[in-house]
Amino acid sequence: MPIQSFTNLSTGASNSTKFTRLYNNQFFDYLSEQLPKDQKAMMQWCEVVYYNSPAIVNGIKKLISYPITDFQFKTESPTIREETKKLLQSLDITSHLIQLGIDYYVYGNAFRGIYYPFTRFLQCPVCNTRVNIKQANYSLKKDKFILTCGNCKNSRAATIKDEHQYDPSNIRLINWDPKQVDLLSNPVTGATNYYYTLPKALQQGLARGEEIMAATLPEVFLKAFAQQKQVQFNDNFYHLKTASVAGYSSGWGVSPLAPALKLYLYNSILRKSVESIGIEHITPQRILYPQGTSSDPSLGSSMGKWKEQISVALERWRQDPNYTMLAPYPTGVANIGGQGRGFMPTAEIQQTDKDMLLALDIPLEFVYGGLQLETSSVALRVLENQLKPYVSQLTRYVNWLIDNINAKYKKNFCQIKFGDFTLADDVMKRQLLMSMAGQGASLSTVQEALGLDPEEEREKTFDDNIKSFKENKKMEVAQAKVEKDITARAAEREMAEANDTVPQYDQQKLIAMAQMKAQEMLSVPYEQRRSLLAQLSNEDYVMYALVSAQMGSMRKTIEEEGGQPQ
Repeated sequence: MPIQSFTNLSTGASNSTKFTRLYNNQFFDYLSEQLPKDQKAMMQWCEVVYYNSPAIVNGIKKLISYPITDFQFKTESPTIREETKKLLQSLDITSHLIQLGIDYYVYGNAFRGIYYPFTRFLQCPVCNTRVNIKQANYSLKKDKFILTCGNCKNSRAATIKDEHQYDPSNIRLINWDPKQVDLLSNPVTGATNYYYTLPKALQQGLARGEEIMAATLPEVFLKAFAQQKQVQFNDNFYHLKTASVAGYSSGWGVSPLAPALKLYLYNSILRKSVESIGIEHITPQRILYPQGTSSDPSLGSSMGKWKEQISVALERWRQDPNYTMLAPYPTGVANIGGQGRGFMPTAEIQQTDKDMLLALDIPLEFVYGGLQLETSSVALRVLENQLKPYVSQLTRYVNWLIDNINAKYKKNFCQIKFGDFTLADDVMKRQLLMSMAGQGASLSTVQEALGLDPEEEREKTFDDNIKSFKENKKMEVAQAKVEKDITARAAEREMAEANDTVPQYDQQKLIAMAQMKAQEMLSVPYEQRRSLLAQLSNEDYVMYALVSAQMGSMRKTIEEEGGQPQ
């Protein structure tokens, strides 16, 4: 039953007073009388609730941000995938979807469109000279551009020539204000026509001939301004809406904030009472008075003098907290107020905030924190199922954008989908999927559950395998070269042995041995070193020469590094 009919019910006798009929009505209360009576007023009230309730703002922002995951691109072509990714980045699609979610949860409706950039030219009707509107000398009268032609010097109503800029990076997404939109829906077929009323600020800008309006607004808006009519939207228009009962506002979605409006009004009354309590009862009023004794002090002294002395003493005490006040006779103190904390309806306000979140079906843990949502598999599943229809609408909307841009610019951007929405804290499900990889669950399914793009992962895996293959081939070539070198040396040695031409010394081996002996010689005392060198000279003079040369080289190196040779 519509809210406005509640007060029309009569429960008393025919001769009952209006007061009796009103308060005997079980549907009547003061807050119900304050609720909006039409769709546009409902939207304005929902704006008030959103901007004045921290719990609602916090809850809605988290609810709309949480299910937005990375995009997955439905194409096998890396080029098309990169081009589509760049397009969505230029549209700042993530921020746009968050703004869309706010409209969706506040108004229950989100109206979107695409602005295709163009350059406006004005063409002189006399000499057909065309000039960019930014360089033109013109005045705007309703939808007519009175152009003073720089060629023929005539001032006539110019012809508008708009040339579209075929650059997807300059496309802008439009957020239409639902309060400016009217719709007419066929309840049988579901077909709906949408009409847009130009805002006052836009009309005022056109009336002044502002270039930002005249040069960029499509011509249909100029005609609507001139004729004081609404703009009927065509195919370049998308409507996302929440579910609604069949008999209420056909064609409109119902704001999820609607059940919270009455709670917000109740909350406002409580907060207003807190304000009144704070003003009247928080700061106490201190009163000083002469303390009565066995004899009335007012009979023997002047009360004006007492008041003057007390006032001076209080002023000095405010300047110096250590000042000691002297009173002519006993003085009493009484405090009025200060009991406001006991009057504060803090618990009621907190409970009302929670009730508003429940009206929007926002988990309290989103706003107040806690582990209940993270540890309850039932809560996870309920929230996931709650958000899936919303994510499905976002997916259809983004693909609608891509289809329209493809049709406009003859492009081939691919369709997208969001990564499968699963709660990040659903760890058990992810671990189970990882254990099933290749054994009942495909690798792509596991990657998507982990928030990875299977196409990108396949490309990365392919690149890694190619790099690994190249490294393995290089290793095989190097090993083959070493083996060939060893085989060749072995063959040469065998041939030398067969011909009795084996060299007496292996040069590299002798040098290595000489280096080791030189290091040993340098590590022993000088007298012992001389004895060892003399012995080596008698036994193997070639080795003695090599060791002496290595020791000289080592001493030189030590000296160059600033050390003291031994």
